[in-house]
Amino acid sequence: MRAQLALELKKQPRWLSIMLFVLLLGVLAFPLRRELADFNYIQFSDGTSMPSVPRKVTTKDAVKRALVVDAKTNLATVQEAGANEKAVADLLTVVLPALERGDNAAVNAAIKQAGETNPHVFAFPVSVWLAAAPFVTAGNEDNNIKAIFTAMDRYAPDRSAVVDEHSAALNLVAYLFNGLSEQDRRQNPPLVPMVLLALALIFMALSFTRDGQHHNDNFERLVPLAQNRVMMMKMAAALITLNLIAIFAFVVVIGFITILPGHELGTLRFPLVYYQQTQYLVVPLGLFFARVLLFFNLWLVLLAAGAFCFSRLSNNPLVVILLLGVLAFARTLHLDAWVPVTRQWLLPTSYVNLPALFNRMNVFADTNLVQGALVLTAWAGLFWILALVIDQVKRRVLADRGRRTETR
Repeated sequence: MRAQLALELKKQPRWLSIMLFVLLLGVLAFPLRRELADFNYIQFSDGTSMPSVPRKVTTKDAVKRALVVDAKTNLATVQEAGANEKAVADLLTVVLPALERGDNAAVNAAIKQAGETNPHVFAFPVSVWLAAAPFVTAGNEDNNIKAIFTAMDRYAPDRSAVVDEHSAALNLVAYLFNGLSEQDRRQNPPLVPMVLLALALIFMALSFTRDGQHHNDNFERLVPLAQNRVMMMKMAAALITLNLIAIFAFVVVIGFITILPGHELGTLRFPLVYYQQTQYLVVPLGLFFARVLLFFNLWLVLLAAGAFCFSRLSNNPLVVILLLGVLAFARTLHLDAWVPVTRQWLLPTSYVNLPALFNRMNVFADTNLVQGALVLTAWAGLFWILALVIDQVKRRVLADRGRRTETR
């Protein structure tokens, strides 16, 4: 089996792999163009904005400057308000010097402690601009802020949520898979996962039809391995190749962002906060990327099984690409409308929208990640079994034709 796997790896199309890598780099860089461009202003989640800053100021420095300016503005406002805002004024008196000296740990700890002592602090829009709340869905806004700073103080006390959101490479790439805005309620999948699947299905279709087009399938039958195992080695080779392409592309993009002025790598400990079924869940950034990689590979297995099945029906790569496209993007094409909404989580096309799955929104309101993984695995198994059945039927038909020919 090792020899067969090595053979399949050698058969992977090099030029197609290079082309997919270049295309993936472009797709990853395109959504980041706004963050990587010169920074002009900051729009805070409470609706306020900072005036334009000089273009020579980096994104990171602009965010830090905006936080200090906003803290000073809010401090003056609450001091004029009198005793009713004393708790907020006391908090800002501690936070402002910590912001000026870049002590994120002191900022996070002070806001967390103030919120625990006096929840009224979060009723004033003083912590919103510090939290940014990029990954919190639903929930009460005051509780969201408290959950964010509690998580920051525990997992990444030395980081600033809003600074990392705009300048840390790991956070910017995570945005491509989870997004910052709640306005669309994640009804549609982000661009990057869709393009990743589109490139993957093209690669899988060509991998499983190449031998048939070049009439090498007869040679495969002479290999001292069962047809099922040969196809499994073909799938494994495609998975290894596509994983290397995707991971290398992400490493290049993350590395490029890291070396840019005003940006840094960030930390895999950065907490992403989710509000699900009346409770807050915290997922470190490292675990988030692991989940993305897991479901990417589950999709690759499903596409490989689908390509194996469809290639038993036709060796034309365009036909296989079309069928795989319908399988993956049926929801985008509105072909899932005939399935009740409460059952759409059973369709593989729904799992293109990873943000909805991770946040348990829309059709995934009652679906967890384990159930999602089982759905994709079940569909992959179904297509693989169908492919073996089709292959067996074709062999029997050919055998019957051969016996009839000999009889004549």
